[in-house]
Amino acid sequence: MNMHNLELEREFCRRGICSAAELAGALGISQPTLSRTLAALPPGRVHRMGRGRRTRYALHQRIEGLGNHWPLYQIDENGEPSHVAELHALQGGSWHVEQKQPWNTLQGSLFPDGVYPGWPWFLDDLRPQGFLGRLFARCISTEYHVPPDPRLWTPEHILSALLRKGSDLTGAFVIGEDMLAQARLRSASAAIPRTERAGAYALLAESVLEGQWPGSSAAGEQPKFIARTQDTAGRTCPVIVKFSGDMNDPAQARRANLLVAESLANETLLAAGIPAASTEILYDQNRCYLESTRFDRTSAGGRRHLVSLLALDAAYYGDLTSPWFQAARRLEHDGILDAVSAERLRLLWWFGQCIGNSDMHYGNISLHLGSDWPCQLAPVYDMSPMALHPRSDGSLPTHLPTVLPPPPEEADAFERAADLAADYHGRLRSDPRLSSSFKTAIDNRST
Repeated sequence: MNMHNLELEREFCRRGICSAAELAGALGISQPTLSRTLAALPPGRVHRMGRGRRTRYALHQRIEGLGNHWPLYQIDENGEPSHVAELHALQGGSWHVEQKQPWNTLQGSLFPDGVYPGWPWFLDDLRPQGFLGRLFARCISTEYHVPPDPRLWTPEHILSALLRKGSDLTGAFVIGEDMLAQARLRSASAAIPRTERAGAYALLAESVLEGQWPGSSAAGEQPKFIARTQDTAGRTCPVIVKFSGDMNDPAQARRANLLVAESLANETLLAAGIPAASTEILYDQNRCYLESTRFDRTSAGGRRHLVSLLALDAAYYGDLTSPWFQAARRLEHDGILDAVSAERLRLLWWFGQCIGNSDMHYGNISLHLGSDWPCQLAPVYDMSPMALHPRSDGSLPTHLPTVLPPPPEEADAFERAADLAADYHGRLRSDPRLSSSFKTAIDNRST
């Protein structure tokens, strides 16, 4: 390697991403000499981004055994894949999304050239998280040399997992040719006849609890697994199934009540014209199962991409603790969320407050991400009176928290949410599947 090459490598290490003028000036060489120096580096060592005056350069970061760039595919609602972009790992920890199709949402005002200072935000929900994410990490940690705790994973660990086990994760994006091939095979895999669900779900629940990974790392702390069901006409339905433990245990009986309550919340919202997952409650071997139709999948074997409010807000605002109604206002103001979705997000916040949902963090609401802004709010999920969830010591809460009054500008949304909550509480009181202690707690409020 000649002196110019050594100096060039050092300059890239110091600056990260550079323009040709910056490199030539730092090295004290002409533009033609710089061009010859860049061309003399090993093939693929330098990655060029942008065109004309916006052209910039960076060194590729090779990830051991995996390369330094990979195709990013989107699977559409009909199950057809398209090559959306090429994902490049850059030295210094940055990533470049080199678009092959126009997706304005993959760039946006903060990332106009598709360069991200860390793992791209719209892929962040693919990282393992929650109950299944921890199980997934433990199952692959030895084989793929990644930490058994997914909270310790670097972007390189995430990519390593996605290139090997990322065929059926949340949303519509798949990284790498191998995972695309597996995704297409999975969409045609065998489904569980709906008449045989209870027994099949019992086996799947036992497998998950024994530490066997069920093939997806959907987020959330509730024990769950992913499945596909099929009716007598041959129609398939991708589902996600949460389950309780043995309902002879008071804490597990309360968890079962909360699963029923979540199903009734979705029924209440659907009856009011608010999109929510279609659900069904099943019982088998003294366990309760909440089956929810996946809204990031279609019956045709297709997919719809989702991003959590957590991933989006972390990238654009970094305000991860303000109420959903405040997030709705800033997202609508900036053209990220459409007006109808923003209004619905505000309503859902107040509905959750009225029913005692104490778990309304930004990971529990998602948006459908398409190629252009604004996004649309995805159907609601994880909506239940989580204030009644068993405490860590196993004791059971006996009342809901007091509902704080809304600011004046939220009065209309709050009033409609309160009406929906009254309807919901009526459904809870009349449902024979719920225990008397749960119904009593629903009627009790802190003072």
